[in-house]
Amino acid sequence: MNNFDIPTNVKWTNENSRGSISYLIDVYQDPQNLTLTGFIKMHSHPEIQLCYVTRGEVEFIVENIRYTAAKGEVVYINSNCIHMSRALEQGSTYVCFNIKPEYLIPFLSNIDGHRYIYHFLHDSNFASLHIRSETGWQEKVIQLLKNIYRLYQEQTFAYELQIVSCLVQLWYEMIHGNEERILDRDSEETLSQKRIKRALKYIEEHYQETIELRDIAEELGVSNGEVSRLFKKMLNETCFEHIGNYRIMRSMDLLNYTDMSISEIALKTGFNSFSYYTKYFKNKVGCSPSVYRNQIKQHE
Repeated sequence: MNNFDIPTNVKWTNENSRGSISYLIDVYQDPQNLTLTGFIKMHSHPEIQLCYVTRGEVEFIVENIRYTAAKGEVVYINSNCIHMSRALEQGSTYVCFNIKPEYLIPFLSNIDGHRYIYHFLHDSNFASLHIRSETGWQEKVIQLLKNIYRLYQEQTFAYELQIVSCLVQLWYEMIHGNEERILDRDSEETLSQKRIKRALKYIEEHYQETIELRDIAEELGVSNGEVSRLFKKMLNETCFEHIGNYRIMRSMDLLNYTDMSISEIALKTGFNSFSYYTKYFKNKVGCSPSVYRNQIKQHE
């Protein structure tokens, strides 16, 4: 293994990202859920994410577009895009590079460089990209990610400046490599995309409460039927399937990182009863909450 290879045994997570540069970028091995359950459910976040597959093969679904990424390939996911991932082989995993645009854009504003990234971020044609070593700019992006990983790991003197330099170069390669698409873009977000993002945000803010279909319909200003059609069209699941899956994700966080009892976790994540929670959890994850918690401890 040379200095530019990314190993598959990284232990970093969102909770313990290292270094003062984390205000701009976090680097961490994919959450344990992929290793333990084989999938990460639909979600979104404001950070830009580049996922570098380090072992096996992973399927990514971003805004209804499917990618199959093998070892050494990268999937780019734009800010606030709805996405999920699924391991296609046992032991498949990837390293996440999460870039925070709210700090990156102001950093470049004094040299007017922010306008290129701004157009890129707000173009619906760039919800996602599959980056492979097929063209010059893609190979350069992959090498820059490997450099960032190495710098993040070694943390030598002034490594923060080197990472910032790599980030600027990375964005240049992505923007320059897609110049024609950027200049000939149709950047208007569809009404369905806007609505599903508002619906998901509502669920994230109210998942601990009882949520009825009419609550989301009132939030969006549409009918109950339109909400049902929206979830099937955009996420290929019902509204209540998504709510249940989101609650399971939040409960897995509590099982991972707290000592709360399973009955407390059930109530805190919006499930009305302990028995229903354990049954739903086992149906979705493949084991009971207590077995999952024990697996986490053994994995650590």
